[in-house]
This record gives sequence, structure tokens and C-alpha cells, in this order.
Amino acid sequence: MKKFLKLSLVGIIMALVLLMSVIPAFAAENATVNGQSAAVGETVTYTLSIADAQQRVVGIDCVFFFDQDVLKLTGVNVDNIGGNSVVNDNKNNDGTVLMNNSFINSGQGLLCKNKTDLVTLSFEVIAEGDAEITYTMRYLYDIDTVNIYDYTLTYDLSLGEAAVIENQPPVLADEEDFKQIANAESFDRGDFENNVEGTGSGVKPATPNAGGNNNADGSQGNSNSKTLSKGVIFAIVAAVIIIVAISVLLVVKFVTEKKNK
Repeated sequence: MKKFLKLSLVGIIMALVLLMSVIPAFAAENATVNGQSAAVGETVTYTLSIADAQQRVVGIDCVFFFDQDVLKLTGVNVDNIGGNSVVNDNKNNDGTVLMNNSFINSGQGLLCKNKTDLVTLSFEVIAEGDAEITYTMRYLYDIDTVNIYDYTLTYDLSLGEAAVIENQPPVLADEEDFKQIANAESFDRGDFENNVEGTGSGVKPATPNAGGNNNADGSQGNSNSKTLSKGVIFAIVAAVIIIVAISVLLVVKFVTEKKNK
């Protein structure tokens, strides 16, 4: 009987220990960030990267959106695209990060054939709830201000030190994201062709010939050739005037000499 009681007591104690270890797990507050469970107080790191770009990236303008009821922005890293970057890190308290740099690497640009990190955002989970970190690329262009058209955009997400999402297409912002911004209707959304796959078309955008003139068919003409034509005409006219002037002088001289005889 005593042995039975002792075994029962040991069993009860073990059950209580197990219960005490399980209860905190159920009691822990958790949020969901881009579909991943994250505990309140945990650090979330989001990195946007680019690869497969055949052009050098000279200019970039990107906007990120996040739910500031769930996430608190703690840092922005743009080391790879240089110190000329301008970052508005939620200064308007609207759950956005605006980042741009129009002179990457002192105008030499950044070659991004291999995976290259563009921006890293760090957050702290401050409350339970569902949060999604989204983006929209407003401008991404080369030295000739031609939009990058061969590219692959991906993002990585880490919780603490653990990578939970790697090399996935970044989530594009939608209308609801833009509604967070003050004066959203007048917000410049740029001219970059974003798509859900995060990849470019591979087709170079049509660009007008700067300084060109429209031909009769509506195409761009060459202003240099027209300038050259005007110069040739001017030279011919000047030559004719000189020849006429010399001829007149010769005639006057001839008439004068004849009278003096």
C-alpha cells in the first residue's frame, strides 16, 4: 500500500512538472508575420534582395509597409547601396519606410547579377495579431535612367537567429497598404513595372530619343543631322555672297580703269 502511494505521489509530481512546462507554451503571446508565428518580444528581420540584373543599378526608390500595431521598426540597413541613400523610417508614423538613392556607388551603379541585398529592415514584435511586410518599387534604373528589366527580386525573413523564409518573391503592396499613407491619393507610385513573381520582363522599355524631333511618321528624328544640314546651307549662302561681292568689285575696277584710259 505504501509502495502504491509512493508511486502515485511520484506520478502526480511528474504530471505537475510536465503541466508546468506546457502551460507557458500555451500562455505565450504570439503574432503572425508573413505567415510565420513569432512571439511577442521577438526580433524579425526582413531583407529585400535582387539578382540576375544585366544592367548596373544606379537609382532605386522603394516603399515598405508594415502593421505598426504588431511590429515596431528598430533599424534600416542600406549599406550595399551606399551612404547617399535617403531613408524615411516611419517618421510620419504611418507604418511605412521610404528609401531612395539616385546615385548608387557615386554614379557607377551596382552590378547585381548575383544575389545582392538592397535593404534590411529590423522589427520587434510588440503585440499579438497578423502582420504582413509588403513593398512596392517605384523606380529602379540604370545610368541612362532606363528601368531595370532583367531582374529577380526575393526576400528573406528571420525570427531571432532562425531563417524562416528564404529566396521567396516579396509580397507586393495593395490598395489597403497605400491607404495607410497620408495623402495616399496623391502619393507618387512611380513607373516601375512591379509584378507578383518579382521578376522582370527581359524586354528593354522603349525610350524616346532625347532631343530628337518627330518625323512625318511620328518616329524620332535625329536633331544632329538637321543641325548639320542647316550649317551646310549657311556655308553655301555665305560662299555665294562672297563670290558675288568679289565679282562686283572686279566689275567696278574694270569700269574704273577703262574710264581712266
